Amino acid sequence: MTIAPTISQTTTHRREGVEEGLKKGLRNRWYVMLPSEKLTDRPVAVKALGEDLVVYRDDKGKAHTFIDFCPHRGAALSLGDVVEGQLVCGYHGVAFNGEGICTAVPAEGPDSKLLKRLKLKGFPTQERVGLVWAYIGDTDLFPPPPLEVPPELEDESWTGFICDAHWKTNWLVALDNLADPMHAPFLHGKSYTLRFGAKQDRMVLVDMPNGFRVEREKQKGVNFDWSELGDTGTLWCRLDIPYPKSAGPGGPLRIVGFITPNDENESDVYFLRYRHVQGWERRLWRTLYKTRLEARHWHVLEQDRVMMERVSLKARLNEKMGQTDIGVIRLRKMLNLEFFKQQEVYNQAARKQRQPEPEPDGEPSEAVLAGD
Repeated sequence: MTIAPTISQTTTHRREGVEEGLKKGLRNRWYVMLPSEKLTDRPVAVKALGEDLVVYRDDKGKAHTFIDFCPHRGAALSLGDVVEGQLVCGYHGVAFNGEGICTAVPAEGPDSKLLKRLKLKGFPTQERVGLVWAYIGDTDLFPPPPLEVPPELEDESWTGFICDAHWKTNWLVALDNLADPMHAPFLHGKSYTLRFGAKQDRMVLVDMPNGFRVEREKQKGVNFDWSELGDTGTLWCRLDIPYPKSAGPGGPLRIVGFITPNDENESDVYFLRYRHVQGWERRLWRTLYKTRLEARHWHVLEQDRVMMERVSLKARLNEKMGQTDIGVIRLRKMLNLEFFKQQEVYNQAARKQRQPEPEPDGEPSEAVLAGD
């Protein structure tokens, strides 16, 4: 006798399907590849959304992103070099320009037939706010949207620093942490900036045009009391950390975070730490940050890393959520909705490909077998 699945079993299977589909990242978004200052005169290997990529800068200073695979014999292009603006494979010297077009096959000369056969798969790439970004997606179905970042990152009245780190945890786990202000007084309760305020509160959700804000109901400006999660061509988080007077001028520390999934097990995190400060106070704060504050911030970030690396992706299927977890719940709903929207587009494209071509006018043609 066949027993129909229960509602809870069906829900579990659906959640498992979403986790499987999102575990390497949400495609068709802009993701940070690396800080601009780390892309110099050599190609750099980057892993994003399960893809092995290579990023290089041409002789005009423009960054490019390709699959890290030479179509000649499969070597990693990141092990090659950049010569006169061309990405050159280290295995046989095959060269490609910024459009991914093969420009030279030294072993066979200018008449090589491989020149027309070899082409790299690339991704739209741009540089903004000191970071190299690539659009990891399927541009024929999902044309790249404009990359919009929180405006303070490009406002000259703000100044800051880029902090990047590698975490051995899934990107969804790392992203959950950013939608959870209530972890701060516990995990970071002995830190320089996050040891203040109450450890009990209720959380409130506030809708935003491209995301949401989760904030504490009874406490403002004391701790990590609110967080904004946005989706504007890229996924980002924004929050403020109140600064004591000993941290110098400029008000609270604004943190804008981006996460790039490497694969289902590891992620790169980027936290841009900014402050609204100008003139001599700007110079004072930047000096104070590098000499005294940065080490303290790394200490807090390390607390997050250690904790997140011990939270498995499978744990998300067996959690018991409470009221203070509403930010995490809302974030997951937002990602799930985007995943399902994309799946519908992919399914429609697949159905269209399976449809038979219409027969030409007249009698239907018979199939001709090979050898007839």
